[in-house]
Amino acid sequence: MPEASAVYTDYVSTRWYRSPELLVGDANYSTEVDIWAVGCIFAEMFNAAPLFPGESDLHTLELILEMFGEEQKLTEKQVNAFLTNPIYDGLTVSNLDSFFSSNFLSQAKASSGSRST
Repeated sequence: MPEASAVYTDYVSTRWYRSPELLVGDANYSTEVDIWAVGCIFAEMFNAAPLFPGESDLHTLELILEMFGEEQKLTEKQVNAFLTNPIYDGLTVSNLDSFFSSNFLSQAKASSGSRST
């Protein structure tokens, strides 16, 4: 069983089955990401269609946030992982409007000390 404090790659599985922590680039995760993936696969088998068929990591994350609604928010750790992920370097909170709901943007604005808005 993997150690909870180990650092892993965030590039695992097909994008449609990645959990929010993987989509934001958090490399500190555990077996919960596997449970998420299995749930997505079961939903796809039941509905005969993918649950989160995103065209990019950001789009997939947006679909997840939309499905769970305004009540579900990214954790502070997930927002920080997104804001410090070098893959998303150059994106500022102000130019994420086309990717995220106001729910995510308000969290990112509140957490962004290192990025401009």
